[in-house]
Amino acid sequence: MERYLDFMKDPKYVEYEITQELKNKDMADIPHNLTECGKEHITGKSVVMVDPMSKLGESLLTMHLHGEDVGGLFTKKKIIVGNDKLKRCGSECNHIVPIRWNNNAK
Repeated sequence: MERYLDFMKDPKYVEYEITQELKNKDMADIPHNLTECGKEHITGKSVVMVDPMSKLGESLLTMHLHGEDVGGLFTKKKIIVGNDKLKRCGSECNHIVPIRWNNNAK
């Protein structure tokens, strides 16, 4: 947390040009929810958006920005992704779901 507070005192901004090629470079590697509505993703996995309003989601973003392996928390099942679609604004195909810590994870 101390690193986060220090960073926010004098943030460093970098400007990048995001081309279509760069934007779409990982489409085959990382599951996206940008598939045609009703069709299965090419990976065969469900793709959801975690609740952007949750405190845990905010904490995960902060951890990610400070170099923590947030993706590993999901793959190691330290975080449980819910199945219930929350009432949040989003596209019909973009299911927004709750997340929570897995208190039984080792």
